[in-house]
Amino acid sequence: MITEKLMGKYQNYIYRDIESGFTIFRLRPQLSANIADKMKGGFVICKGVLATINTEIPLELSGTWESNDHGWTFSVMDYTEKNWDDMITLDFLKSIKGINDIVAKKIIAEFDDFFNDIKLPGASVRLSMISGVTAEKSQQIINQIKNQSEKREIMKFLFIHGAKMLHVDRLYSNYGLEGIEKIKDEPYEIGLQIGLPLKSCDSIASSQQKDMKDQKRIKAYIENYLQTQMMSGNIFIKEPQLLPDVLKVLNFDTFSGSDRFRVLMALKNSDEVVYAKDDDGSKIYLKYLKKAEDNLAEQIIRLQSAGLKTKYNEEYANYAESIAGFKFAPEQRGAFRLLRKTGIGILTGGPGTGKTTTVKGIIDAYEKMYPDNKVRLCAPTGRAAQRMTESTGRPATTIHRLLEYKPFEGKESDIRCKNEYDPIDADFIIVDEVSMLDCPLASLFFSAVKSGALVIMVGDIHQLQSVGAGDVLNDMIKSKTIPVEKLIKTYRQAADSNIIKNANEINNGHDCLRQDSDFEIYQTQNITDKIVDIIKEYHKPDDLFYAQILSPSHKNDGGVADINNRLQKELNPGIVPELIYGRNRKFKLHDKIIMIKNNPEKGYYNGDVGYITEIGEEEMTVKIQDTEIRLSKSNLDDVKLAYAMTIHKSQGSEFPITIIALPNSGMLKRNLLYTAVTRAKKKVIIVQQQGSISMAVKRNEVGKRNTTLVERLHDIVIERCIELQ
Repeated sequence: MITEKLMGKYQNYIYRDIESGFTIFRLRPQLSANIADKMKGGFVICKGVLATINTEIPLELSGTWESNDHGWTFSVMDYTEKNWDDMITLDFLKSIKGINDIVAKKIIAEFDDFFNDIKLPGASVRLSMISGVTAEKSQQIINQIKNQSEKREIMKFLFIHGAKMLHVDRLYSNYGLEGIEKIKDEPYEIGLQIGLPLKSCDSIASSQQKDMKDQKRIKAYIENYLQTQMMSGNIFIKEPQLLPDVLKVLNFDTFSGSDRFRVLMALKNSDEVVYAKDDDGSKIYLKYLKKAEDNLAEQIIRLQSAGLKTKYNEEYANYAESIAGFKFAPEQRGAFRLLRKTGIGILTGGPGTGKTTTVKGIIDAYEKMYPDNKVRLCAPTGRAAQRMTESTGRPATTIHRLLEYKPFEGKESDIRCKNEYDPIDADFIIVDEVSMLDCPLASLFFSAVKSGALVIMVGDIHQLQSVGAGDVLNDMIKSKTIPVEKLIKTYRQAADSNIIKNANEINNGHDCLRQDSDFEIYQTQNITDKIVDIIKEYHKPDDLFYAQILSPSHKNDGGVADINNRLQKELNPGIVPELIYGRNRKFKLHDKIIMIKNNPEKGYYNGDVGYITEIGEEEMTVKIQDTEIRLSKSNLDDVKLAYAMTIHKSQGSEFPITIIALPNSGMLKRNLLYTAVTRAKKKVIIVQQQGSISMAVKRNEVGKRNTTLVERLHDIVIERCIELQ
């Protein structure tokens, strides 16, 4: 096909995927006889990968013509801003706020080739000398052209290596046009900094003839492997497992002694990795996880050692009963023993055991004991904190907000927050949904609790473990260094609920679940179709989280992605503003959403849910609880649709109606199903493929995680005892 040039003025896009930059747009062309038959309504339809383009900007496009049943399209291979008519340039300049006709003509007169000369050194001085152009306006004009041009250069380079517009924006934001040379020189350090996958880093390294057995490449793969293990919950990995896995992903010879030596050298020399030998063999940690676990143990012992006897006696439990209006059961009343001494205590219990009532009573008793002391309530997620507020009648917040948590330069491993020297202003802290608490966050939290304060950790040991690394709740209980009160008995009102009964049956390994008006089970081969039928009965446009769909998986029939795509069409139909992001991601006005990452600067955290209130060309506004947050395209990787969410993401939440998609999958486990069922307040509906419930119940595989918190706690206790001798 013959490559041609096409001059014209960019008007607007018809379709734009802001992740890839692929755009279908209208161009008002420079009129010529050979394109008259290719125009429609005065425009030419063009398609190609573009950085952000400003309306009215004149362009020179290189590409080829394509025709189909809908007419002609110009397929863009390259483009640049180009001054081909002073009147067109005049229109562009006048589209910039604050530039009138007179000033625009002066600017055109100053520059022979405006779109080329404006990028050259000294352009801002020439502009600011023109009457009517301030220094601020001068920089604004230059940025409109220069940023667009420089981003295009970065895009051309990075896209060859499989990058996305998100990576282009990050590289340009950090380094400007110099980013190209920086990433060529340090493909792994800079590439990972802007979020490039390792394959793209490899592609850049290869294009620069870098040694593919270089230590920097090996370190990058080791750290990426350890990050993956962290997401599986492990604090460390053993050397015999790591070596063959890393050699394989590096495409090294797993039997080569020299390649094994290279990996071991990278391990020992990495600034981000701790290589520790002990009686149980070599353990390999990400440095910040090792530091977090060691610190967590130290802080637990600090708080327990600083524990002081309180003035608690049975009269305070009696007072709590008078506030509640009923007598606590012996098990519940026994939990008040956690008020006898400051430090850390743990309260566990499943649904229907009176955990919420007991917590409320404990708070009442403490406030009676110490009316001038400060009490704070918190939970790992916004949704869990909101539930805590509703159940206790007292304000609760997320742990992150309580800590005033802010990553330094966006790094989760390097943060700024409350600490031992600037502690949380609280004498008594209750933390709910502790099963969700991972090791790094627990380390930060306990570091920020002042010595002499009381912390009561509340959780259900049968729920899913934390998404992040560690097994904090179970390890704390196993260590026997912390007092634990367990609520086991299910009370009569709760016992009448089939949700509670069936949750207990699941927990006890029984798969014959009782069905009634509050617990329904459907069996089908096509789970998504059945859920689409069911949700219509329970969907409330004015309360989007009244009925929530949960699934153990992301992909295939019954997976979160499949259900979300279908329900977006079913529950949010019609022509409304939308934003395309990636091949299979579309956001529409009024969509339900969930945040999947932390961004304290923006004000959202992993697990926060809400809905879209406004859609722009490359940004959108979401409402989370009562706060509206503007998300630019660099934040869009942090958000997903939430018509369906994973069971893991639902932890800490509660919904009146819970609809559980249960496809046959190797992911099914007892605690997964238990967690899903216990999210419901009024009704559970399970849509399963044949045998899914039985499969889940039989797999009582609480993941054994590689942690050393228990032994670190024991070691510190022994060390302190030796010091006291």
